[in-house]
Amino acid sequence: MSNNLWLDARGVAAGTADLKASGDDLKSKFTELAAATSRINDLAAAKPAGTDETGTEFDKTHQELLAGFIEQGKQVADVIKGLGLDAEQALVFFTKTDLESADDLKLD
Repeated sequence: MSNNLWLDARGVAAGTADLKASGDDLKSKFTELAAATSRINDLAAAKPAGTDETGTEFDKTHQELLAGFIEQGKQVADVIKGLGLDAEQALVFFTKTDLESADDLKLD
């Protein structure tokens, strides 16, 4: 087992690009889902659960859960993209450190 840390810079760069793209794609899909809920909202406006206390509470809870689901999905997308950005930043840091270390080892 090695005590050295080694990163495949090309592999990490490819992985970070995939993570950032996945985060963007996921956020886009949740944005599309939010737009698609307008049809559900139109149907809910007809009060299919009824206008009594139970139906009104059902509608309220349904709307809150739907809005929360979409918002949380977008937040997960931001976390995935952020993971890619953080990994990319770590790669820059480690590469810079490696280059500086190699430069320090040069014999004059």
